This record gives sequence, structure tokens and C-alpha cells, in this order.
Amino acid sequence: MSIAVAATEFLRRSLAHPDWRGKILYGLLRSIFAIVPIRRRLVLDALEKAFPEHDEAWRKQTLKGIYRHYSWMIVEFLAAVNDPSLIERMFVEIEGREIIDRLKAENKGCFILSGHFGNWEVTGPWFPRHGYPMEPAARDADDQSFAALIERYRAHLGEHTLRKGAMNVRGMVRDAQSGKWIGLIADQDAGPNAVPVTFLNRRTTMVEGPAALSLTAKVPLITIYGVRLGPFRHKIRILPAICDGTEGRSKENIAEYTRRANAVLEDMVRLAPEQWFWFHRRWKNDPDRPGVKAQ
Repeated sequence: MSIAVAATEFLRRSLAHPDWRGKILYGLLRSIFAIVPIRRRLVLDALEKAFPEHDEAWRKQTLKGIYRHYSWMIVEFLAAVNDPSLIERMFVEIEGREIIDRLKAENKGCFILSGHFGNWEVTGPWFPRHGYPMEPAARDADDQSFAALIERYRAHLGEHTLRKGAMNVRGMVRDAQSGKWIGLIADQDAGPNAVPVTFLNRRTTMVEGPAALSLTAKVPLITIYGVRLGPFRHKIRILPAICDGTEGRSKENIAEYTRRANAVLEDMVRLAPEQWFWFHRRWKNDPDRPGVKAQ
């Protein structure tokens, strides 16, 4: 058992509860962020480029909001593992539920576009716990023992996680065609050969997977993400389809719907910047400067 696994399990059992113990854990996590401000300069630089209309005071205040959000995110996820019924109680508003109810009634599969936004670890389980056939695709953490722990947590909350990778593409297409909903988080760096886009005022690339899979399977691509309203209070936003999958798979269509997906994710971040995962290096590849690492 790794140190990270042991520490997480100890904190979960002792402090991860939606009462005074959770507040203590939140305070502990906030203190850690204050002492070790993860990628502080990276985040502040990214905020300056993404929101040039705001001043330094706004950027620093937003950074504090980011650390607050992720502290609560950890508390909420661990608390939900202790008591999965919290998932139902945490989500107080579902916007656009008629979209997924229609898909479910028609027994129609889809691909779901989402990002590292809100508390994605508790948003995902809401769907299978309410009878929706959602299965998120994800990559493992580098620490294999910690990845296994998170996998157990997700399974305990009712999620069956698919492993990302080319070896699973055919399986994901078959699953979507059979009526399952495959969740794809697509807001990270996509490498130098992906679709060129502008994201939050900077040139980068966007992974074409969500659009390509939708067009291949001939099922809709819809957007779903959670928004924090407060500690242990969240809203789910379900947006109309970016494409319905029947447009035909072509290089041009994949690029067009990838750009539309990128714009939806950008709107998501602008809705509440403090709730996005700014810590990853989103702008590593500039399509206008091949071979030059931009971040």
C-alpha cells in the first residue's frame, strides 16, 4: 500500500463526512494548498491569458477559489464513498433532464462530452444511480495502487469505468450503438496532430475522439457537466446535442464538430473559472508552431 493510498483511506474514514468533520478536512486541505500552492505561477499565467480583461487581484482571488473548490471536491468525493446516498442529496437542480429522458425512453446510446469541471467525481455516479446507462472512459493515474483505489471508490458509487485507448474504440462504438452512454473528458492537451483550435484565447489542439466516435457510431454527442453551487450542493447541466451522429463521418465533419465541442468546453470554463482544473498543461502544443512546446 502506497503512502498516498494509506493517507487517503485514513482521511476518508476519519474525517470525510458532511458535518463538522468534513469542515476540518476541508481546512486541512486548504492549509496544504496554502503551504504548497500547486502550480501557482502556471495557473496565474493561464488566467492572465484567458481573461485579459481582469486584473491581478481578480486572478489571485480566482486562484484562491480554485484551491477552495478542489478542497471541497476531495471532501465530497470521499464523503460520498462513505455514504453513496449523498449523491442524490448533493444535486439540487438538473438542467436539461428532458434531453436524457428522451434518449433513455428511445433506448438510444450516445457519447457524452465533459471536462474536468465542477466535481466530476460525484457528477458521474449520479447517472447510473438514477437508471441512466452512463459509463465513463478514463485513463489510470500514474500511481497504480492509487489508481486501483480510485477505481474501487468509483465502483462503490455505481460507476463502471472504461479504459481509454485505441484498443477500446471498437468496444465503445458497439456499446453506444447498443444503447449505452459513454462519457468522455476531453479538455486536456491533445498532442500535435489533433484538430487545431483556439481555447481561452490561445492556440492549441482538441482531441477529435468525441466527434469521431459519435459520427462513427451514428449516435448523438451531448454535453454534460456539474456546477458547484456550494459545499455539498451542485447542479447538473445537460446541453442539446453538438451533433446527432447522422451527418456522416468525414475528415471535414470531424474537424467541424470538434471545433464546436471545443467552443462548448470553453463556455463551460467561462461559466465558473474557479471550477476548472487549471493545473494540467492544456496548451503544450501550438498548431501554428509545430514542434515548439508552448507551455
